[in-house]
Amino acid sequence: MTEGDGTPVQDDDDFAQLRKDFPGWDYWRAHDSFDNPTSWMATRVDPTAGVDRTLMSRDEPGLRVLLARQKDAVESGTGVAVSAKPDAFWGPSYL
Repeated sequence: MTEGDGTPVQDDDDFAQLRKDFPGWDYWRAHDSFDNPTSWMATRVDPTAGVDRTLMSRDEPGLRVLLARQKDAVESGTGVAVSAKPDAFWGPSYL
């Protein structure tokens, strides 16, 4: 993967670690109109396996938090995902 100016993006290691830590999701980066990577995205492979089908964050640590919240919601049986809150993407509250 490269940025719009041809600079390589070093996301492959991050994606590999996400796949290892949170299996059952497809991961990718959204791109702006200049083909520069923007948001970090995850889509559940099996849409019946959890709470939210697709997650979006502005960075990898934020996506990791959203994935952990999904995992907790599924494992606890509450079916409630904190990631549905708008500040999970737009604000720094995930830290």
